[in-house]
Amino acid sequence: ADGSDAPTRITDVDYVYDFTQTNHHKTENFTARYGASDNAKGCLEELTIASDGSISTRQLICDDNPDMPAQINSWGKIRVDRERVVFPAKKDGDRNKQELYTYDLSDGTISLMYAGHGKAWLDVWNPWGDETQALFSADRELYRYDFEAGEAILLKRFEQAIADFEPAGRGHAPAIMVTTETPFETNIEVLDVGTDTVRQHSQKRVPEEVWLADGHEGS
Repeated sequence: ADGSDAPTRITDVDYVYDFTQTNHHKTENFTARYGASDNAKGCLEELTIASDGSISTRQLICDDNPDMPAQINSWGKIRVDRERVVFPAKKDGDRNKQELYTYDLSDGTISLMYAGHGKAWLDVWNPWGDETQALFSADRELYRYDFEAGEAILLKRFEQAIADFEPAGRGHAPAIMVTTETPFETNIEVLDVGTDTVRQHSQKRVPEEVWLADGHEGS
């Protein structure tokens, strides 16, 4: 906003799938689409707000670039740290072939982070982790990704699909609050994340659908 009650539009794209911003709120990364169709051009972009309030935007990578092997038109979350942006894309435009890619902020290279295994939804979780690790989910499975080893480590397989996640503490790798759900009940768990496993802190089943809005200090 510019000080008035009216919001100020700061992008010129047709659709924004997801965005995340740095702690100082001066840089934002977002995935966007140019056009009304799901098959329209998609891009990973960076928006910077200067000290004088001026705004500049640049396209980091678009799916019409030969270096980008999948379509950037996915509803999944994105994640950023000082070294990279992690974002989802769809191979062959197929929702059941969702993949995770990394964009290297130092040299602009694109790398496949996780190819999935026929699952429709991959979610990388921001904020959690640092330049060495991240968390992501694939339907019922929770993974820790080790960037130095280039390895996805399965931490837990849940009975139901993961609905949402929030950090439940402070620091780079706090405890996490995870919800899984059926049409009849929601399961809420607080978990401590280890190197190759998780430890359950607490668990609560609610006999109705619940949406996890936020998590603070393990509560």
